[in-house]
Amino acid sequence: LFEENFERTARIDVLQYLHNKMPLPEAYTAKGIQSIRPVVGIMWRPYCLQDMSKHKLTPVQHLSNINMWIKIHEEAISHGIQTTVVNFGDLVWNQRKVAKTLSSIPCMNEPDFDYEPVLGVDVFKGNKLKTKGSLAEFGHVLRAESFGYDVEAQSCPGGLANIPKHYAKLIEEAESKLRSISI
Repeated sequence: LFEENFERTARIDVLQYLHNKMPLPEAYTAKGIQSIRPVVGIMWRPYCLQDMSKHKLTPVQHLSNINMWIKIHEEAISHGIQTTVVNFGDLVWNQRKVAKTLSSIPCMNEPDFDYEPVLGVDVFKGNKLKTKGSLAEFGHVLRAESFGYDVEAQSCPGGLANIPKHYAKLIEEAESKLRSISI
C-alpha cells in the first residue's frame, strides 16, 4: 500500500514502472512468474485528523498530498490497474466497511482489526510503527468528534476553521474528490 510517509519520488516511480511496462525483475522470472497484475492501494488522511500524528503537514503540504493521491489514482485507473482508496478515518471508525472492501482485493484476507502487533515481529525500529493495542481498540478509545471529524460524512466539517479560508476551500474541494473515490 502507498502510505503518506513514502517519499513522493517512490510513489511516482511505481507508476512509471507500471506505465512503461518494464520487464519483470529477474528474481520474479527465476521463480517462474510470467506476469503480475498490480493493485494500487492508497490511504489518505483528512486534514482534521492530523493531530493523530506527530508528522503534521501545513495546509499547502496537505493539499499537495491530496492532489498527488488523486493523480496517482487517475493514472492507475487509466492503465486498467485496480485501485482501492481508503480514508484513514474509515480505517479507525468504520472498520466493517473497510474490511469488506479490502477482502475483495486479490490475495488479501479480511483484515483483523483486533490483532495486536507484537514487538520484534510486527513492531521494530525500521518500520516506525508506533502502536500499542489493536486498531479496533484505538478506534474505541479515540472520539472522532474530538478531532472535528464526522464519521458518517467522512469529512471535517468545521475542522478546517483554523487555516486560511482560501486553503480551507481548496482542501475541502480536493478532499471531496478523494472522498468520492474512497471505499
